[in-house]
Amino acid sequence: MMHISLKSKVLTQLRKLNEKEPSPDLQFVINRLDAEFRKASVTDVEKEMVIRNVLPSVFGVQMKAIQGKSRQQHIVYARHSMRYLLRTMTKYPLKKIAAITGSCDHSTIIHSIREYSNIIAQDEVERAKYERLVKEVEECLS
Repeated sequence: MMHISLKSKVLTQLRKLNEKEPSPDLQFVINRLDAEFRKASVTDVEKEMVIRNVLPSVFGVQMKAIQGKSRQQHIVYARHSMRYLLRTMTKYPLKKIAAITGSCDHSTIIHSIREYSNIIAQDEVERAKYERLVKEVEECLS
């Protein structure tokens, strides 16, 4: 599978070429490639890596803290959000999410996901952080 940034670079270069010398054939190729790239799904590992890279900047918490056992609210929220995103954006089983986010069992992950779902439904500040996080992750994946 072609790397995400390589896909966008290829399309960008083709579009620039088409702007300089417009061609129906080249436009056809661009449209087909764009459609194929959209069809090709991003792997769960790529999604996980993007989440790992974006989450600390949105919450202001290091990955080491998220994977730790701290009970400070801002760290717990970051940990909950990572579990929630991994569950909703990947096909990872609960055990894998538990391994990624710190040692715990599947029931802790279920509780964390439910808890975070309630938090973003009720707390506007946390919902805004979540929406920003999702937006940044999707931008990185597209």
